[in-house]
Amino acid sequence: MSERFEGACDALKGSRSYEELGGVMERTIRALGFACYSYVDVRPLWLPGEPAPFYLTTLPPGFVRGYAEEALLPYDPLVLRAASTNAPFLWSACTEFHTWTRPRRGKRSKAERVFELSYEHGLTSALEIPLHAVDRRGRPAAALISFYWQHDPSCLAEPSITSPWLRLIAAYFHERVLELRGQGVMDPEDPPPSLSDRERECLLWACRGKTRGETADILGVSERTVEFHFEKAMRKLGVHNKTHAIATAIHLGLICP
Repeated sequence: MSERFEGACDALKGSRSYEELGGVMERTIRALGFACYSYVDVRPLWLPGEPAPFYLTTLPPGFVRGYAEEALLPYDPLVLRAASTNAPFLWSACTEFHTWTRPRRGKRSKAERVFELSYEHGLTSALEIPLHAVDRRGRPAAALISFYWQHDPSCLAEPSITSPWLRLIAAYFHERVLELRGQGVMDPEDPPPSLSDRERECLLWACRGKTRGETADILGVSERTVEFHFEKAMRKLGVHNKTHAIATAIHLGLICP
């Protein structure tokens, strides 16, 4: 799995267009059984001169057309949830998904219509990964990447499908999109930030799957101290969550998985 992650990151790094980035992502997720993906900017204000919102997708054209014509974005429970959480989630985490599955009379809400439209195009669930960073101007740069599933939704609970490596690839994809949009996390001409030994160690053990408590035991410090080093590392790297901090640190050569 680490070889697959490193190969995908190298390919993303070498991509010079949205089409190339999308091709890398599509090959990566199809190898895991996903059908397609979408990446959408979930900031409250879109950048000037771009569609509202900016997005990249390999979803069926009929879905994209229906979603736009029905103006579902402001009501999409997946997008709304992604704007306020760092943790990946499945459709089953949304109340509207469960209310949609219950038979009833009358018109569906627009939130429920998101899931109904998905099923009409053969999509049974998705792994939703919120992505949060700070661009080079110090503004929040939040997005949602969705990996869509066409098989039994219960299969998404398998560790091989929802691997942490996939979260890291998603975070790096987000960073590369920001760079192509001229909103990179950091100026490539600037030297990489300097991390302390403890900050590197905390990121490295987290990259290797250790929890905060396990990392504290390994380093012989308290969990609060581990969290302190994580927070300092995230500030230096200009990101808002640990997963993106790990992906950025690997990309900059500050840690080696």
